[in-house]
Amino acid sequence: GEDGRGWPTACTGMVWNAFRPSDDPGKYGYHIPGNLFLAAELRSLAATARSAWSDPALAEAAAELRGSIIEGVKRHGTKEHKGNLVYCYEVDGKGGCNLMDDANVPSLLSIPYLDPTGETYDKDVYRATRGFVLS
Repeated sequence: GEDGRGWPTACTGMVWNAFRPSDDPGKYGYHIPGNLFLAAELRSLAATARSAWSDPALAEAAAELRGSIIEGVKRHGTKEHKGNLVYCYEVDGKGGCNLMDDANVPSLLSIPYLDPTGETYDKDVYRATRGFVLS
């Protein structure tokens, strides 16, 4: 919508994107599975920047973005659905939440695959999300 500029969004601390992994346009600007995937990878980037590249500024920037994404997902990326808190597939930061999943990765069902450490997502919210998606 909006003449190719996407639908209006609010700042959330997450990374905005226009397209889903399937290359379809997104309904809302913040793709939750993609943001959780990025947050998981930023941990490795920060460690590599510190140890292999001796770049503390990059390490700090990666850690800061990671924290911002995780907090944004906590604040904007979930919704109560049939008595359970679940992850939204996409959000706009203004209260809009798309309750669906996509067969492509990153997806809601693939969150534990994308972050096997479980550090970027809430396992209880994931379990409820998995139940919703598979119902």
